[in-house]
Amino acid sequence: MSNTSNASKNVRRFLLLFALGIAYGFMYVMPYMKSSFYDQMIAAMGCTNAQLGSLMTAYCMSRRAACSP
Repeated sequence: MSNTSNASKNVRRFLLLFALGIAYGFMYVMPYMKSSFYDQMIAAMGCTNAQLGSLMTAYCMSRRAACSP
């Protein structure tokens, strides 16, 4: 019984770690998908080129501030 619960706990930990890794990876990938899906992003968000540029600037500045000590 103990081995089964330990195995179950290990699988759950692995899945959690995997999910966190995927989320962490997407955090850095999503802004750079702009170059591939630029027109679709503008259409979906209903913004102009300048507004999307401002959004990316705000994102980059907030990421920079979050990474600063």
